[in-house]
Amino acid sequence: MKTPQQPSQKQILQILEQNPPPTPDPHKRDAFIRQLTEEALFMDYMGHQTLAEKISSQISYMSPWFFPLQAGILIILFCFSFAHALQAVTFCLMSLTPILTGLLINEISKSFGHNMWEMEAACRYNLTKLFFLRICIISAADFIVLTAALAAFHMAGGLLWQFACCTLLPFFLVSALCLWLLQHFGNLLHQLVLLAAYALAALAEFMIALLPEHTYENLDDITLDTIFLGASLGAMALFFLCALRLCTRKYFVYTTQPTLHV
Repeated sequence: MKTPQQPSQKQILQILEQNPPPTPDPHKRDAFIRQLTEEALFMDYMGHQTLAEKISSQISYMSPWFFPLQAGILIILFCFSFAHALQAVTFCLMSLTPILTGLLINEISKSFGHNMWEMEAACRYNLTKLFFLRICIISAADFIVLTAALAAFHMAGGLLWQFACCTLLPFFLVSALCLWLLQHFGNLLHQLVLLAAYALAALAEFMIALLPEHTYENLDDITLDTIFLGASLGAMALFFLCALRLCTRKYFVYTTQPTLHV
């Protein structure tokens, strides 16, 4: 059986000359481009989201006991404040700092704890964006809790500088330190960072509680308010600085192999 001969180049040119390509219709071309554009937009299942929509979508990934635990603490605080039990309210406030700090680090370190940080670092909402969204949610919840706790403490007869000394100052300082540790060692020591949050917060509370009463006896309330509120604002600025550093660093540097900044 003979194999068919391949056409020569001259024959191919003759065929092309006898069958010229059709002249494209610009109207049909524009209509086809518009149709493809509309279909591409319709197929964009990951459309643009506002910041509020991104934050609301991340709330569903929070731990189920995150908000109920904070609500339970506030309920206990207000029950004691209505009974004007200042010592009981103060004790609850001293336990508030370790709890809030532990919740913060637990939610932030989820990516490291579940070994998902490498995958999330390469996703559309990468690791830095996830950290930012989580910190926005947690900071808003902590602001509500701390404001309500201050109201309960004031109702029980407590002073503003006492609240700043027992709650605000240790919370922001310990949280800032834990965010710094998480930033540098989170992928290796996330569980130890979480334990350190509880230990440092409890240690700070005990150190404040053990201060002798005569330490402040020569200062009036206005001076104490200025001192401890100023210190709390400085600690809060340090906390947000550490949070900003956590949310802006690049966790991957693409060279020959992806590596983690430490």
